[in-house]
Amino acid sequence: MGIGKIAPSFHSPQRIKTLGNVLFVSCGVTHTVAVAGPLKNTTVWHWGQISTGLNQKNPIEHEFFRGRHITKVSCGAWHTIALSIVGDLYYWEVGAQAYRIIELAGVLMRQVSSGCLHSCAVDDDGKLYSWGKNSLYQLGRSGDIQTPKIIEDLSKYHVKNVSSGEYHSIAISDDDPQLSVQWK
Repeated sequence: MGIGKIAPSFHSPQRIKTLGNVLFVSCGVTHTVAVAGPLKNTTVWHWGQISTGLNQKNPIEHEFFRGRHITKVSCGAWHTIALSIVGDLYYWEVGAQAYRIIELAGVLMRQVSSGCLHSCAVDDDGKLYSWGKNSLYQLGRSGDIQTPKIIEDLSKYHVKNVSSGEYHSIAISDDDPQLSVQWK
């Protein structure tokens, strides 16, 4: 839970003193990631089963992200994606090191969301990307995809937001605020 104690449950909210000014937080199945600090100088914290493969009871700084100005994180079941203030995307899995998604170098990303075993991202032009496992068509196309690809069936829309569930995602379009597209 991030307070250094193993307990079956708590009956009231518990403060995580390490974090300070939390801007964003996301939970996976076995890990939690938070972004804290002033927006121009953020710190990424993680706990649970983290990138080192250890089970960390208290939040510790994810040193890879020092100076990278992360503004948002989104956890899937066992992975996390992070969005920087300059639009770069980073990815890591539980027990593995974080890395920049180089296939998106030069593409300004503005929104991210992770499902159980897949992720989605929206670029500055409103194009929607997806990648990961695709057991129930949650990528908006057939087959698993290891790197982010534009969902061509949705390329006619200017997407402003995406949210991913366990095996599905939903996008909202700027073109028509009452239009939302869900795929599974």
